[in-house]
Amino acid sequence: MPPWQSQTNPMPCSPRNEGLCRSRSSSSKSTGFCQARRRKSFPSKGPGGGGQDLRLEHLPGRGEKPQPARSGKVRLCYDDAVLKKALKTLTLLTWCFYSQSSDAPHYNFVLGRTSNFDDLNEEPLSTQQLHWCSILRHYDNFSMDEFDRPIARLVEYGYVDETGIQAQAALLQQKIQAADSAYSFQEAWRRFYDSFDDDSQEVIKCLSESFKDNARHISPAHLDGTVRLLRHLGKNTVATKLIDLYIDIRRDEPTIFSQSLSIVPAEIKDAEVVEKFTRQLREMRAGDPLREICARLVDGRGGEEEEERMGKAEVQEYVSLFKELKGPELTRAIDFCLEFSRRGTGTANQRRVSENAAEALKIIGRESRLNASRVSRFGIRVG
Repeated sequence: MPPWQSQTNPMPCSPRNEGLCRSRSSSSKSTGFCQARRRKSFPSKGPGGGGQDLRLEHLPGRGEKPQPARSGKVRLCYDDAVLKKALKTLTLLTWCFYSQSSDAPHYNFVLGRTSNFDDLNEEPLSTQQLHWCSILRHYDNFSMDEFDRPIARLVEYGYVDETGIQAQAALLQQKIQAADSAYSFQEAWRRFYDSFDDDSQEVIKCLSESFKDNARHISPAHLDGTVRLLRHLGKNTVATKLIDLYIDIRRDEPTIFSQSLSIVPAEIKDAEVVEKFTRQLREMRAGDPLREICARLVDGRGGEEEEERMGKAEVQEYVSLFKELKGPELTRAIDFCLEFSRRGTGTANQRRVSENAAEALKIIGRESRLNASRVSRFGIRVG
Protein backbone atom coordinates (compact mmCIF):
# COMPACT_ATOMS: atom_id res chain seq x y z
CA MET A 1 0.00 0.00 0.00
CA PRO A 2 1.36 3.42 -0.86
CA PRO A 3 2.50 5.34 2.23
CA TRP A 4 0.06 8.19 1.61
CA GLN A 5 -2.80 5.70 2.14
CA SER A 6 -1.53 4.16 5.39
CA GLN A 7 -1.23 5.32 8.98
CA THR A 8 2.23 3.91 9.54
CA ASN A 9 5.03 3.68 7.06
CA PRO A 10 8.17 1.88 8.18
CA MET A 11 10.75 2.26 5.44
CA PRO A 12 13.68 -0.13 5.78
CA CYS A 13 16.20 -0.31 2.99
CA SER A 14 14.62 -1.99 0.01
CA PRO A 15 16.30 -5.09 -1.45
CA ARG A 16 16.09 -3.32 -4.80
CA ASN A 17 18.29 -0.53 -3.41
CA GLU A 18 20.25 -2.61 -0.92
CA GLY A 19 23.61 -2.14 -2.65
CA LEU A 20 23.14 1.59 -2.84
CA CYS A 21 22.14 1.81 0.81
CA ARG A 22 25.02 -0.40 1.92
CA SER A 23 27.57 1.66 0.02
CA ARG A 24 26.35 4.76 1.82
CA SER A 25 25.92 3.24 5.26
CA SER A 26 29.53 3.97 6.16
CA SER A 27 29.19 7.63 5.24
CA SER A 28 28.69 10.25 7.93
CA LYS A 29 25.75 11.44 5.88
CA SER A 30 23.97 8.10 5.94
CA THR A 31 21.80 8.98 8.92
CA GLY A 32 20.87 12.37 7.56
CA PHE A 33 17.53 11.31 6.16
CA CYS A 34 16.34 9.71 9.41
CA GLN A 35 17.36 12.83 11.28
CA ALA A 36 15.51 14.93 8.75
CA ARG A 37 12.32 12.96 9.36
CA ARG A 38 12.54 13.46 13.10
CA ARG A 39 13.29 17.17 12.85
CA LYS A 40 10.72 17.82 10.12
CA SER A 41 13.40 19.79 8.33
CA PHE A 42 16.01 18.89 5.75
CA PRO A 43 19.76 18.71 6.49
CA SER A 44 21.40 20.94 3.94
CA LYS A 45 24.85 21.07 2.48
CA GLY A 46 25.89 24.55 1.58
CA PRO A 47 28.91 25.61 -0.47
CA GLY A 48 31.21 24.86 2.42
CA GLY A 49 29.67 21.49 3.19
CA GLY A 50 28.07 22.77 6.40
CA GLY A 51 25.22 21.19 8.27
CA GLN A 52 22.48 23.80 8.36
CA ASP A 53 18.85 22.72 8.49
CA LEU A 54 16.73 23.76 5.55
CA ARG A 55 13.16 24.71 6.48
CA LEU A 56 10.51 25.22 3.83
CA GLU A 57 7.91 27.52 5.37
CA HIS A 58 4.75 29.02 3.94
CA LEU A 59 4.32 32.69 3.23
CA PRO A 60 2.50 34.54 6.04
CA GLY A 61 -1.18 35.02 5.32
CA ARG A 62 -3.12 38.22 5.61
CA GLY A 63 -2.80 39.57 9.14
CA GLU A 64 0.10 37.24 10.01
CA LYS A 65 3.48 38.62 10.94
CA PRO A 66 6.61 37.01 9.49
CA GLN A 67 8.55 35.16 12.16
CA PRO A 68 12.26 35.87 12.51
CA ALA A 69 14.55 33.07 11.33
CA ARG A 70 16.11 30.95 14.06
CA SER A 71 19.85 30.78 14.33
CA GLY A 72 21.35 28.09 12.13
CA LYS A 73 18.22 27.69 10.01
CA VAL A 74 17.72 28.58 6.38
CA ARG A 75 14.12 29.66 5.86
CA LEU A 76 12.55 29.48 2.44
CA CYS A 77 9.19 31.20 2.28
CA TYR A 78 6.94 30.06 -0.54
CA ASP A 79 3.27 29.45 -1.21
CA ASP A 80 1.77 26.32 0.29
CA ALA A 81 1.61 24.75 -3.18
CA VAL A 82 5.42 24.70 -3.30
CA LEU A 83 5.65 23.11 0.13
CA LYS A 84 3.02 20.52 -0.73
CA LYS A 85 4.89 19.56 -3.88
CA ALA A 86 8.13 19.15 -1.93
CA LEU A 87 6.44 16.90 0.65
CA LYS A 88 4.59 14.97 -2.05
CA THR A 89 7.83 14.28 -3.91
CA LEU A 90 9.68 13.39 -0.71
CA THR A 91 6.95 10.93 0.31
CA LEU A 92 6.89 9.15 -3.05
CA LEU A 93 10.65 8.95 -3.57
CA THR A 94 11.26 7.78 -0.01
CA TRP A 95 8.66 5.03 -0.38
CA CYS A 96 10.14 3.87 -3.69
CA PHE A 97 13.73 4.02 -2.42
CA TYR A 98 13.24 2.22 0.92
CA SER A 99 10.10 0.12 0.56
CA GLN A 100 10.26 -3.68 0.44
CA SER A 101 6.77 -3.85 -1.05
CA SER A 102 6.46 -5.24 -4.56
CA ASP A 103 3.82 -2.57 -5.20
CA ALA A 104 6.35 0.25 -4.92
CA PRO A 105 7.54 1.49 -8.32
CA HIS A 106 11.24 0.97 -8.90
CA TYR A 107 13.13 4.07 -7.82
CA ASN A 108 14.99 4.46 -11.13
CA PHE A 109 11.74 4.05 -13.05
CA VAL A 110 10.28 7.02 -11.17
CA LEU A 111 13.42 9.11 -11.73
CA GLY A 112 13.21 8.37 -15.44
CA ARG A 113 9.60 9.53 -15.69
CA THR A 114 10.34 13.11 -16.72
CA SER A 115 7.01 13.91 -18.34
CA ASN A 116 3.34 13.39 -17.56
CA PHE A 117 3.12 12.02 -21.07
CA ASP A 118 5.58 9.15 -20.76
CA ASP A 119 2.62 6.74 -20.90
CA LEU A 120 2.33 7.75 -24.57
CA ASN A 121 5.76 6.37 -25.48
CA GLU A 122 5.77 3.83 -28.26
CA GLU A 123 8.08 1.44 -26.39
CA PRO A 124 6.05 -1.46 -24.91
CA LEU A 125 5.93 -1.61 -21.11
CA SER A 126 5.98 -4.76 -19.01
CA THR A 127 3.02 -5.71 -16.85
CA GLN A 128 4.92 -4.53 -13.78
CA GLN A 129 5.77 -1.19 -15.40
CA LEU A 130 2.13 -0.70 -16.38
CA HIS A 131 1.25 -1.25 -12.70
CA TRP A 132 3.81 1.37 -11.68
CA CYS A 133 2.36 3.82 -14.22
CA SER A 134 -1.07 3.26 -12.69
CA ILE A 135 0.26 4.13 -9.23
CA LEU A 136 1.93 7.29 -10.51
CA ARG A 137 -1.20 8.34 -12.41
CA HIS A 138 -3.18 8.10 -9.17
CA TYR A 139 -0.48 10.16 -7.46
CA ASP A 140 -1.47 13.28 -9.40
CA ASN A 141 0.12 11.82 -12.56
CA PHE A 142 3.57 12.28 -11.01
CA SER A 143 6.66 12.97 -13.11
CA MET A 144 10.10 14.26 -12.15
CA ASP A 145 11.18 17.82 -12.84
CA GLU A 146 14.15 19.99 -11.84
CA PHE A 147 12.49 20.91 -8.53
CA ASP A 148 12.33 17.22 -7.60
CA ARG A 149 15.99 16.41 -8.30
CA PRO A 150 17.46 18.03 -5.14
CA ILE A 151 14.81 16.15 -3.14
CA ALA A 152 15.92 12.90 -4.80
CA ARG A 153 19.47 13.64 -3.67
CA LEU A 154 18.15 14.17 -0.14
CA VAL A 155 16.58 10.71 -0.22
CA GLU A 156 19.73 9.12 -1.64
CA TYR A 157 22.48 10.92 0.29
CA GLY A 158 20.81 12.34 3.38
CA TYR A 159 21.28 16.05 2.69
CA VAL A 160 19.75 18.62 0.38
CA ASP A 161 21.48 20.99 -2.00
CA GLU A 162 20.43 24.27 -0.41
CA THR A 163 21.26 26.50 -3.37
CA GLY A 164 19.71 24.15 -5.91
CA ILE A 165 16.41 23.68 -4.13
CA GLN A 166 16.05 27.40 -3.44
CA ALA A 167 16.56 28.21 -7.12
CA GLN A 168 14.12 25.53 -8.27
CA ALA A 169 11.55 26.48 -5.61
CA ALA A 170 11.70 30.09 -6.81
CA LEU A 171 11.08 28.93 -10.39
CA LEU A 172 8.22 26.71 -9.25
CA GLN A 173 6.72 29.65 -7.38
CA GLN A 174 6.77 31.68 -10.59
CA LYS A 175 5.13 28.83 -12.49
CA ILE A 176 2.40 28.50 -9.88
CA GLN A 177 1.70 32.21 -10.04
CA ALA A 178 1.68 32.05 -13.84
CA ALA A 179 -0.77 29.13 -13.85
CA ASP A 180 -3.70 31.09 -12.40
CA SER A 181 -5.39 31.46 -15.77
CA ALA A 182 -8.55 29.46 -16.49
CA TYR A 183 -6.68 27.62 -19.25
CA SER A 184 -3.65 26.47 -17.32
CA PHE A 185 -1.60 23.85 -19.09
CA GLN A 186 -2.31 21.05 -16.63
CA GLU A 187 -6.05 21.67 -16.74
CA ALA A 188 -5.89 21.53 -20.53
CA TRP A 189 -4.34 18.09 -20.35
CA ARG A 190 -7.12 16.87 -18.06
CA ARG A 191 -9.50 17.11 -21.01
CA PHE A 192 -7.33 14.43 -22.62
CA TYR A 193 -6.89 12.23 -19.56
CA ASP A 194 -10.27 12.39 -17.83
CA SER A 195 -12.72 11.01 -20.40
CA PHE A 196 -13.25 8.84 -23.47
CA ASP A 197 -15.40 11.47 -25.21
CA ASP A 198 -15.01 11.88 -28.96
CA ASP A 199 -13.69 15.41 -28.59
CA SER A 200 -10.30 15.46 -30.33
CA GLN A 201 -10.90 18.94 -31.75
CA GLU A 202 -11.66 20.33 -28.29
CA VAL A 203 -8.57 18.62 -26.86
CA ILE A 204 -6.35 20.07 -29.59
CA LYS A 205 -7.84 23.55 -29.23
CA CYS A 206 -7.57 23.53 -25.45
CA LEU A 207 -3.97 22.30 -25.49
CA SER A 208 -2.92 24.76 -28.19
CA GLU A 209 -4.46 27.80 -26.50
CA SER A 210 -3.13 26.85 -23.09
CA PHE A 211 0.32 26.23 -24.55
CA LYS A 212 0.40 29.71 -26.08
CA ASP A 213 -0.59 31.27 -22.74
CA ASN A 214 1.90 29.30 -20.66
CA ALA A 215 4.86 28.59 -22.97
CA ARG A 216 7.21 30.64 -20.78
CA HIS A 217 6.61 28.17 -17.93
CA ILE A 218 6.31 24.87 -19.83
CA SER A 219 9.29 22.51 -19.66
CA PRO A 220 10.92 21.09 -22.81
CA ALA A 221 9.70 17.63 -21.76
CA HIS A 222 6.10 18.86 -21.69
CA LEU A 223 6.58 20.52 -25.05
CA ASP A 224 7.81 17.19 -26.39
CA GLY A 225 4.82 15.33 -24.95
CA THR A 226 2.36 17.82 -26.41
CA VAL A 227 4.00 17.66 -29.84
CA ARG A 228 3.98 13.86 -29.88
CA LEU A 229 0.30 13.75 -28.97
CA LEU A 230 -0.55 16.23 -31.72
CA ARG A 231 1.38 14.13 -34.24
CA HIS A 232 -0.50 11.05 -33.07
CA LEU A 233 -3.74 12.93 -33.78
CA GLY A 234 -2.50 13.88 -37.26
CA LYS A 235 -1.87 17.56 -36.43
CA ASN A 236 1.74 17.91 -37.61
CA THR A 237 1.25 21.52 -38.72
CA VAL A 238 -0.04 22.52 -35.28
CA ALA A 239 2.86 20.67 -33.67
CA THR A 240 5.39 22.58 -35.79
CA LYS A 241 3.75 25.93 -34.94
CA LEU A 242 3.95 25.17 -31.21
CA ILE A 243 7.63 24.21 -31.50
CA ASP A 244 8.41 27.47 -33.31
CA LEU A 245 6.38 29.48 -30.80
CA TYR A 246 8.17 27.84 -27.87
CA ILE A 247 11.62 28.56 -29.32
CA ASP A 248 10.66 32.16 -30.10
CA ILE A 249 9.42 32.78 -26.54
CA ARG A 250 12.34 31.00 -24.83
CA ARG A 251 15.14 32.16 -27.15
CA ASP A 252 16.63 34.27 -24.35
CA GLU A 253 17.20 31.15 -22.21
CA PRO A 254 20.07 29.15 -23.75
CA THR A 255 20.21 26.72 -20.82
CA ILE A 256 16.69 25.52 -21.71
CA PHE A 257 18.03 24.18 -24.99
CA SER A 258 21.45 22.96 -23.85
CA GLN A 259 20.26 21.12 -20.72
CA SER A 260 17.33 19.39 -22.40
CA LEU A 261 19.60 18.12 -25.19
CA SER A 262 22.29 16.88 -22.78
CA ILE A 263 20.07 14.89 -20.37
CA VAL A 264 20.62 11.12 -20.47
CA PRO A 265 18.34 9.32 -21.03
CA ALA A 266 17.00 11.91 -23.44
CA GLU A 267 13.77 13.58 -22.32
CA ILE A 268 13.25 15.01 -25.82
CA LYS A 269 12.19 12.34 -28.31
CA ASP A 270 10.47 14.20 -31.15
CA ALA A 271 12.92 14.56 -34.06
CA GLU A 272 11.75 18.05 -35.06
CA VAL A 273 12.07 19.36 -31.50
CA VAL A 274 15.62 17.95 -31.26
CA GLU A 275 16.61 19.36 -34.66
CA LYS A 276 15.22 22.85 -33.98
CA PHE A 277 16.61 22.97 -30.43
CA THR A 278 20.04 22.03 -31.82
CA ARG A 279 19.82 24.68 -34.54
CA GLN A 280 18.71 27.34 -32.05
CA LEU A 281 21.54 26.47 -29.67
CA ARG A 282 24.03 26.63 -32.56
CA GLU A 283 22.79 30.07 -33.56
CA MET A 284 22.92 31.34 -29.99
CA ARG A 285 26.47 30.09 -29.54
CA ALA A 286 27.70 31.43 -32.89
CA GLY A 287 28.28 34.86 -31.35
CA ASP A 288 29.92 33.53 -28.17
CA PRO A 289 33.38 34.94 -27.42
CA LEU A 290 36.36 32.66 -28.02
CA ARG A 291 36.89 32.33 -24.28
CA GLU A 292 33.50 30.67 -23.74
CA ILE A 293 33.96 28.38 -26.75
CA CYS A 294 37.41 27.32 -25.54
CA ALA A 295 36.08 26.71 -22.02
CA ARG A 296 33.37 24.39 -23.34
CA LEU A 297 35.95 22.37 -25.26
CA VAL A 298 38.32 22.19 -22.31
CA ASP A 299 35.50 20.99 -20.04
CA GLY A 300 34.34 18.39 -22.57
CA ARG A 301 31.07 20.20 -23.26
CA GLY A 302 31.92 21.23 -26.81
CA GLY A 303 31.94 19.42 -30.12
CA GLU A 304 32.67 19.84 -33.81
CA GLU A 305 30.93 23.21 -33.97
CA GLU A 306 33.17 24.67 -31.27
CA GLU A 307 36.26 23.14 -32.89
CA GLU A 308 35.29 24.69 -36.21
CA ARG A 309 34.89 28.11 -34.59
CA MET A 310 38.28 27.75 -32.86
CA GLY A 311 39.84 26.63 -36.15
CA LYS A 312 38.59 29.75 -37.93
CA ALA A 313 39.89 32.13 -35.26
CA GLU A 314 42.80 34.36 -36.28
CA VAL A 315 46.16 34.24 -34.53
CA GLN A 316 45.52 37.64 -32.95
CA GLU A 317 42.32 36.28 -31.40
CA TYR A 318 44.42 33.61 -29.68
CA VAL A 319 46.82 36.28 -28.46
CA SER A 320 43.89 38.15 -26.91
CA LEU A 321 42.46 34.93 -25.48
CA PHE A 322 45.69 33.88 -23.74
CA LYS A 323 46.22 37.37 -22.32
CA GLU A 324 42.67 37.47 -21.02
CA LEU A 325 42.90 34.13 -19.19
CA LYS A 326 44.55 33.84 -15.78
CA GLY A 327 45.64 31.09 -13.43
CA PRO A 328 44.81 27.41 -14.02
CA GLU A 329 42.27 28.39 -16.69
CA LEU A 330 45.12 29.78 -18.81
CA THR A 331 47.25 26.65 -18.41
CA ARG A 332 44.39 24.30 -19.26
CA ALA A 333 43.46 26.32 -22.34
CA ILE A 334 47.01 26.37 -23.73
CA ASP A 335 47.56 22.66 -23.08
CA PHE A 336 44.26 21.86 -24.77
CA CYS A 337 45.05 23.95 -27.85
CA LEU A 338 48.52 22.44 -28.26
CA GLU A 339 47.47 18.86 -27.53
CA PHE A 340 46.60 18.03 -31.14
CA SER A 341 50.06 18.91 -32.46
CA ARG A 342 51.71 17.00 -29.62
CA ARG A 343 49.79 13.85 -30.55
CA GLY A 344 50.33 14.37 -34.24
CA THR A 345 46.70 13.52 -34.95
CA GLY A 346 43.42 15.35 -35.33
CA THR A 347 41.11 16.90 -37.86
CA ALA A 348 41.97 19.88 -40.03
CA ASN A 349 40.25 22.20 -37.55
CA GLN A 350 42.13 20.68 -34.62
CA ARG A 351 45.49 21.08 -36.39
CA ARG A 352 44.68 24.74 -37.15
CA VAL A 353 43.86 25.30 -33.48
CA SER A 354 47.31 24.02 -32.48
CA GLU A 355 49.11 25.96 -35.23
CA ASN A 356 47.41 29.27 -34.44
CA ALA A 357 47.80 28.81 -30.69
CA ALA A 358 51.54 28.10 -31.08
CA GLU A 359 51.98 31.16 -33.29
CA ALA A 360 50.11 33.31 -30.76
CA LEU A 361 52.37 32.10 -27.96
CA LYS A 362 55.45 32.99 -30.04
CA ILE A 363 54.10 36.54 -30.47
CA ILE A 364 53.54 36.79 -26.72
CA GLY A 365 56.99 35.34 -26.04
CA ARG A 366 58.70 37.98 -28.18
CA GLU A 367 57.21 40.77 -26.07
CA SER A 368 59.66 40.26 -23.21
CA ARG A 369 62.24 37.88 -21.79
CA LEU A 370 59.81 37.09 -18.98
CA ASN A 371 57.11 36.01 -21.42
CA ALA A 372 59.67 34.06 -23.45
CA SER A 373 60.39 32.03 -20.32
CA ARG A 374 56.68 31.62 -19.63
CA VAL A 375 55.82 30.21 -23.07
CA SER A 376 58.85 27.91 -22.99
CA ARG A 377 56.99 25.83 -20.38
CA PHE A 378 54.71 24.73 -23.22
CA GLY A 379 57.55 23.84 -25.61
CA ILE A 380 57.43 27.17 -27.48
CA ARG A 381 60.85 28.53 -28.41
CA VAL A 382 61.17 32.17 -29.37
CA GLY A 383 63.94 32.69 -31.99
